[in-house]
Amino acid sequence: AVIAGTVTNVKVLGAKITVRYSAYAGIIAGVNSGVLADCYAYGSVQANGYQTTTSSTSNPFFGGVAGYTRNGDVIQCRNYASVVSDKQTVGGVVGRAGAESIGMEPRSIFRNDSVIGCFNFGDVTGGLAVGGIVGLSTGMVDSAWGGQYRIFSCHNEGKITHTGKVNNAFAAAGGIAGYCHAGVIQGSYNTYPLTDESGNPQAGVLLASDASYRNIPLGGLVGNGGVVVNASYNYAYVASDVSTLAGAIFGVVGEHLLTYSSYYIVEGNTPSGFADTYASGKADDDNSKYKKMDYAKVDGTKTAEVIKTAFGWANLPNPLIENDKNWVFTDGNLPTLSVRTL
Repeated sequence: AVIAGTVTNVKVLGAKITVRYSAYAGIIAGVNSGVLADCYAYGSVQANGYQTTTSSTSNPFFGGVAGYTRNGDVIQCRNYASVVSDKQTVGGVVGRAGAESIGMEPRSIFRNDSVIGCFNFGDVTGGLAVGGIVGLSTGMVDSAWGGQYRIFSCHNEGKITHTGKVNNAFAAAGGIAGYCHAGVIQGSYNTYPLTDESGNPQAGVLLASDASYRNIPLGGLVGNGGVVVNASYNYAYVASDVSTLAGAIFGVVGEHLLTYSSYYIVEGNTPSGFADTYASGKADDDNSKYKKMDYAKVDGTKTAEVIKTAFGWANLPNPLIENDKNWVFTDGNLPTLSVRTL
């Protein structure tokens, strides 16, 4: 379906979407050019067998909530569905997000689009741009045609896996966004259990062991990023054993990147085979705007209190709730987002 108006308070249970020739697919909407708010998606989205090109605009996009949101907003939506495509762009909430002209629309319709207060709990597997919240975001900030995309107050808990089957400039995977070269990510975080049931370290963002290509950027927050990231953190391991471009915050850092008070939080030392620098090939002191918090142990009030007092996080406003702050700080826990429930 193509959504051009407003859809609110929709919950879809047990959806099973299997596509081979659809350009865009999502459980709530294929294409969203309006507003999706307070929508929940459960089930699965499966899309395989597509021929990949080198263009970001000619490939299909798949998401748990929406395949493509174009000149639209996605607000306070939740995805619990798995999203899988062996060679294409996928996102836990939205496959592709952002405005980009194809030569038909007047410039006046382009605006700053947003994904706000969205959570993903489903595992996401893809072969191009792969993200826990958004797979691909390409609305160019400095373009007369494009709009600046904003990802605010979002949280991913799903496992992010890149298949490594496509050698393409847009191929990347991240806990929040896969390929994101415009806009702002603020007040968002990616978490995944650091160990499995047997107590062995495990990755929340990884490249498949049978990947054909190893040069796939993997990042705890953003795989391939030229985006401003503010007041966000990653609490998940990023596998560096297969990928040659893995970082705890970014896989690859774009030019003019600004990163403010974004943290990589682990319990003790990062195990072998997992990324321990904020971006591949870069030490922590390579970027003065990046701050790494590496605690020997996450317990008591240490993590929450240090982050609460750093860089004004405690005063970061919640864009969804008037007169409320974005973050909730509870003793002995990592900071979480204050959200409404459907």
